[in-house]
Parts: sequence; C-alpha cells; structure tokens
Amino acid sequence: MRSKNVDFSPEIRESRILLAPEPQPASERLHDALAFLCEKHNSKHAIAISVDQLLAVYTRGYFNNEEGAQGERPHRALARTLLFLKMEEGKIVPYLYKKLDQDLSATTPLIFDDGERPALRFTKEQLIEACLLGRRFGIEHYEEELSLYLTTCEAKTASDA
Repeated sequence: MRSKNVDFSPEIRESRILLAPEPQPASERLHDALAFLCEKHNSKHAIAISVDQLLAVYTRGYFNNEEGAQGERPHRALARTLLFLKMEEGKIVPYLYKKLDQDLSATTPLIFDDGERPALRFTKEQLIEACLLGRRFGIEHYEEELSLYLTTCEAKTASDA
C-alpha cells in the first residue's frame, strides 16, 4: 500500500479557503432563473415579457397560502411562473389561472372577475418541472432568504405605485 505525503500546513489550508468561491445569494439565483426563462421565451415569441413580470408572478405564487396546496412554496411559485409563460405563449391554461394573473399579461384579453378564488391546483408534471428548474438554479432550499427578498420587492413596488 502506497502512502501519500499530504501537507497540512496552515498556508496551504488558507490558500484553499481563499480559492473557494462565495456562494451566490438566493435573490441572485432567483433572478438568474427568471432571466433564463425570460430570455428563452423572448427568443421564441414576438411579444416580449420582462423579468419584473415574472418576479411579480413568482411573488404572488410564493405568498399564496392556500389550504391543501401541494408541493413546497418555491415549487408552487415556479409552477405558477411556468403557467404564466404558457399563457403568454398562447397555449391553453385553466380558466381560473387566467383570472389570477391577467393583469400582468400583455396577450390575454381581460376576463370578468367574479371575485371567486378557488384553489389553484397544479398537476404532478407541472410541479416536477418546477422542482427540476429550482434544483438547476439552486433556489429551493432558501425559503427564509427568499421570503425576505420577496417581501422587500413587494414593499418597493407598493411604494412606487
């Protein structure tokens, strides 16, 4: 058996620590994910959407505390964002969803809002797609940091209006 000579001197340990990259904050990870979705959509479709629109949809989905909602909060929020993108592409989405985010859409004609808000249910496929996207950008395990970031975003948009 061969033994390896390993130098555990403090200089080498410190240099390895300094070389380690800083972890990216969850707000930047979320912004990167939404920017990726925005670029992907805008490259294929004539009507462009902005990252701010997607952030508003994500925020609504994140803070929507429905009874009996399935999936984790970041997954439900991403699933709602993906559903918004589907609606903007002109694909068929549930009528209930069109009522929820029609004010952010540039393509959907206004629908009479009767004030009813039944629970929005996502399919397993939608939640899996959102989960995979969350894992790709690493935003699924930072609920506290995302809550703080999205709360400040909501407060900022409310003060601007």
